[in-house]
Amino acid sequence: MNDSFQRAADTPMTEDSENLDDAAIDWLVLLHSGQATAAQRMAFQQWRQRSPAHTRAADEAQRLWGDLGQTQAAQQHPQAARPAARSHRWWPALAASLLLALGSAIGWQQWPAWTSDYHTGVGQQQHLTLADGSRVILNSASALSLAYSADERRVILEQGEALFEP
Repeated sequence: MNDSFQRAADTPMTEDSENLDDAAIDWLVLLHSGQATAAQRMAFQQWRQRSPAHTRAADEAQRLWGDLGQTQAAQQHPQAARPAARSHRWWPALAASLLLALGSAIGWQQWPAWTSDYHTGVGQQQHLTLADGSRVILNSASALSLAYSADERRVILEQGEALFEP
């Protein structure tokens, strides 16, 4: 605890009301700072219960704290909009990531079929006669690309199985 809060916790019951008011405000600043520990919260409760004067000072400080947003100066400087709760912000990112992963997986599997000259789906077979007269039977989920030039004939099995017949 910093010094002013330690003093507030250690103040004797005979202190005047101005010191109690200051101590109560110090406590509320700490408790609303987001830095207060459980031990400090418990110490405030103990301080508050020391006497009826302590309780009155704590109640008055709480009323003042609640009225801070109602002052004319506070009305001239509206609070910045609070960001949406973090627990709800990650859903769109998660959904987009899952869609991207699913699309990538499907795309990766389908890429040979999309880029090949001939392809078959699952459970299909296709009988082909190529330009040079050779025959090919493409089995299920297969893809075949052709590259003919004056010097060579290139047949590339991109995916799956094929039976070549002369």
